[in-house]
Amino acid sequence: MQVPQFYRKLFAIAVMSVGFVVPQALIEGVIGERQQRQTEATQELLRDWGQQTEVRGPLLVVPLHGGGTAFAVARDLHVDGVIDSETRYRGIFQAQVYSGAVTLKGSFAVEDAKDGYPAGALDWANARVVVLLSSDAALAAPAYAELAGTRTAMSLMTELDGVPAFHVGAKLPAGFAAADVPFAVTLNVKGSQSFKVTPFALRTTAALSSNWASPSFLGSWLPLKRRITDDDGFTAEFSGGAMASDFERLWAQGHANFWKAGLNGFGVGLIDPVSHYLQVMRAIKYALLFIVLTFGAFFLFETMAGLKLHPIQYLAVGGGLVLFFLLLLSLSEHMRFGSSYAVAAGAVVLMVSGYARSILKRKTRSFAIGTGLTVLYGYLYVLLQLESFSLMFGSFGLFGLLAGFMYATRNVDWYQLGEGSPVAR
Repeated sequence: MQVPQFYRKLFAIAVMSVGFVVPQALIEGVIGERQQRQTEATQELLRDWGQQTEVRGPLLVVPLHGGGTAFAVARDLHVDGVIDSETRYRGIFQAQVYSGAVTLKGSFAVEDAKDGYPAGALDWANARVVVLLSSDAALAAPAYAELAGTRTAMSLMTELDGVPAFHVGAKLPAGFAAADVPFAVTLNVKGSQSFKVTPFALRTTAALSSNWASPSFLGSWLPLKRRITDDDGFTAEFSGGAMASDFERLWAQGHANFWKAGLNGFGVGLIDPVSHYLQVMRAIKYALLFIVLTFGAFFLFETMAGLKLHPIQYLAVGGGLVLFFLLLLSLSEHMRFGSSYAVAAGAVVLMVSGYARSILKRKTRSFAIGTGLTVLYGYLYVLLQLESFSLMFGSFGLFGLLAGFMYATRNVDWYQLGEGSPVAR
């Protein structure tokens, strides 16, 4: 029994559609390779600039005559930070870095350092205010401390009482052993990916701002207030406290434990939520759907209008649809994702609809193909921009496509169509 031409053509189209999984997989491999190259270039750039930056402190450290040290944390501390991001390039690849100024203001109570020590035991002449940084690369410029009205340049120390760490410290001016002593430490920091502050204080308030519009707040203290806009970035306010006994316990256990302990703090991650490589990878997952829908439209025009399209013509159309994703990948490395998407989609729609004008014999049919592809590409772009609602939006879209197909073919007699008879009842 000979299989009707209708079913043989339908089977051939199904095989060709599935066959395009191979070039789709090849393009996914190219995306992964480019993404890996970007990661390597970015890591090299970030090593030069600095990565996650953390500021811990401030701390009043006073040597003891005869050995040892005493300390005091700030009773009240206010942190002001402006962390502005910028784009740095390594070849065609880019990474987000930041630089800015952080000021820590407050007051130390000298009595906190004296507590438990006899009079004259503390060597005030060599007392220091210490701020711990995550690395020496975190400072973009010299740091300064203003103590009791005297502004002093801070010096880099490689260790504190034998504890290896990167610190910046400043000798206190004469007469520091008064009552409460106000201080202000100014740090010009730089880094990438994230910025965090771990305050050594009993009560802390803080305000952070940045031109980055996609912050991810980190640490134990989430912002009490925050404002995020695409144009101005974000501002955030934090507040928290700690028990004096927590600091005393850590100091008693050893300075290394004190510096490395997971104390409460706050911060922000400055990471691009969706890279263009990830968006292209998400987009190509819909390649087979695009091919099936477009082939289906060509097949309906072919059978219902009595045309004869060659499999090579289907392959040419499918090749154009798959080529869209390669165009999108290459353009997105040099342009904004939205612009590259519009250029790639526009080029493919013009190419396929122009080709359809020749093989489908009518402008109305090619217009329908072009309009359908434009709607599909527009729908996919919106879907790529969504995060929380992408599944729901995708489900509704598929439901709408199925409903449209059922409505458009409601009067088709598929049995007669398979036998080469008139299609409509």
